[in-house]
Amino acid sequence: MPFDPKLIRPDDPPLTPNGELDLPSDLKALAEQLGDAAAYLAACYPPQHEIAQPVAAIPAWRRAVVAATVLASVVLGAAGVWLAVPGAGGVKKADIAAIPGDSVATIPHDSVPVVSTVSLADLSPPEMEALLDLIEREPNQIGSIAF
Repeated sequence: MPFDPKLIRPDDPPLTPNGELDLPSDLKALAEQLGDAAAYLAACYPPQHEIAQPVAAIPAWRRAVVAATVLASVVLGAAGVWLAVPGAGGVKKADIAAIPGDSVATIPHDSVPVVSTVSLADLSPPEMEALLDLIEREPNQIGSIAF
């Protein structure tokens, strides 16, 4: 069944013989008052045409600082991704691990212990609770905890 909206068309507004709206006297007075207030505000507070500075008006040193900041953030982001992705650095973490008191030794992929350090100072209470749950469930996942 197709949708059949029942639209109610408004009545034609009352018009004067000139074709203008025929408003009641209180609305006419309000319209005049608002018009006067708008004219007063426009005279007191003229519009500002030039709010944004064009790029050429920004000093060269400021543009250089912004460009250097963007470049540094891109480089740091790429380095973070490079370090976070396993095997991206050319050496897989699963193939080489540091054994305390020993030099770097090759360990088979299946027997690699996961060693990481966790600082408790940087954790929020929910993260602390999650860390304690992780220690209970998988005690070999965290090598040391710093206070």
